[in-house]
Amino acid sequence: MLRNKNLSNYSMTATAVALMLGYPAIFPCSDPAVNVYIRVTSLLFLVLKVLEIGTFNRHFNSKWALRDYVEYMWSSSNIPIRLLELKQSDLQRTSRCHVIGAGHQTLAFYMKLVVRLFLSWIAYSIAISYFQKYPYTPASGWFLNLSNPKEIVDHAMFGVLTYCFTGIIFNGLLPVFVILNAPFVPIFNEPFLATSLRDFWSNRWNSLIKTSIHRVAFIPTLKLLKSLSSNRDQEKPTHSEKQHKQPDIHYMIAVMASFTFSALYHEYLIFNFFTEPSLGENFCFFMLQGIFCVIQVYFQKLTGFGKTWGRGGVFWNFVGWSCTMGLLLITSPMFVGPYARFGVFFEPFVIPVYGPFNNIIQKVI
Repeated sequence: MLRNKNLSNYSMTATAVALMLGYPAIFPCSDPAVNVYIRVTSLLFLVLKVLEIGTFNRHFNSKWALRDYVEYMWSSSNIPIRLLELKQSDLQRTSRCHVIGAGHQTLAFYMKLVVRLFLSWIAYSIAISYFQKYPYTPASGWFLNLSNPKEIVDHAMFGVLTYCFTGIIFNGLLPVFVILNAPFVPIFNEPFLATSLRDFWSNRWNSLIKTSIHRVAFIPTLKLLKSLSSNRDQEKPTHSEKQHKQPDIHYMIAVMASFTFSALYHEYLIFNFFTEPSLGENFCFFMLQGIFCVIQVYFQKLTGFGKTWGRGGVFWNFVGWSCTMGLLLITSPMFVGPYARFGVFFEPFVIPVYGPFNNIIQKVI
C-alpha cells in the first residue's frame, strides 16, 4: 500500500489510521501490561507517524525503500528526506539539534552515552524511591501551590521521572540507528537548561514528537493561511526566487495550531489508556504553553528583549531559566494530574530499580 503510487495520500493515511486504531480493539490481550504496550505502540507512535507520512508528496514517499521506512519510523527522517530538506526553505526544513552523524558515532560518543544512561538511571531510581517513601499528594488545584513544599518537590520529581524514563527508553533504540548507519538525534537536548518556553518546546523537549507536530500541524497551517490570505498566483516559487515572509500573525496561529494538536493528542491518549474520563487538564496545559510562547514572541518584538538587549550572560540566562522553570512548575499539575491519579511512573515500569540501592536511597531521603 505504501509503495502504490496510484493510491492517494488521503486513502493511504485514512486506511492506515483505521487499522492502527482498530488493532487493539480487534486483538485484545488478556495481560493488562501487554495490552497497554500494544495500545501505546498503535496510538502514541504509529498513528502519528502515519499522519506525518501523509504530509509528504505521494510520488515522493512511494519511492522509499524498506530501509527508509524503518529509519523514518524511529527518527522522522531518512536519506530521501534529508536530501529534500537541503532544497527547502528554512520554514519547511525541520530544525534538529545535536544531530550525530554515523561518522561521529565513535567510541567516545558511546562512552558518553553509557555514562548519561547510567546517570539517568540513578536519577530515575532516586525519584522512584522518593515516591515509594513519600506517596504523591495531588495538587490542591490546577496550578502549583508555591507555599506547599511537598507539592513543589512532588511535581519536580515527576518531571525527573518523565525525563529519565523517556530518555532511557529512546536511547535504548540506538542499535537501530547503528544497524541502519543513520544519524542519531537524541530525544532531549538538556531541557532543564532552557532559557525560555520557546527554547524548551522548540529546541530541547522531545525532538521526535516535535518534528511530527511541525509537519502535521505547523507547516500545513501556514500553507493554509497563505492560500487564504492571497489571491495572487499560487505557483510554487523556484529556488532562485525570493521567499516572502508571511505576516507574524500567521506564525502565531500556526504555533497555536501545533499546541492545539498536541493538546488533543494527549487528551486522546488519556481517554484510551485510563478508565476515568479526563478533566481536560492536559488540554489546558498545552494550550497555556502555546499562549505563553506567543506572548513571549510578541513581547520580544515589542521590547527587543532577548534580541537587542537582555541577551546572553550569566545574569540574563539565569533570569530566563528561572522564569521558564517557574512557569513549567506552576502549570505542571495540569500535566501530571491524569497520570498521577492512575499511578503512572510511580512504580518501576519497564526500567528496573536495583533493590538494595533503592533501600539505601530511601534511608537517605
